[in-house]
Amino acid sequence: MLYGACGVLDSMSLVSIVIDVEQMIEEQLGVKMTLVNDSAMSPKGSPLQSVNTFANYILERALSFRRR
Repeated sequence: MLYGACGVLDSMSLVSIVIDVEQMIEEQLGVKMTLVNDSAMSPKGSPLQSVNTFANYILERALSFRRR
């Protein structure tokens, strides 16, 4: 798990990474999005379980914005 009781990131590191990714998406895709919400922070089904699940979550969100 990236974040949580057994996670490798503390809350400040997680916030920093999320902000960096959001800024990169805005700069490179021209899309402003918020990646973390209450459901993302839920331990069950969270996209923050691993680097892979977080990357897939970002990709899904970015693609959904591009379809609009």
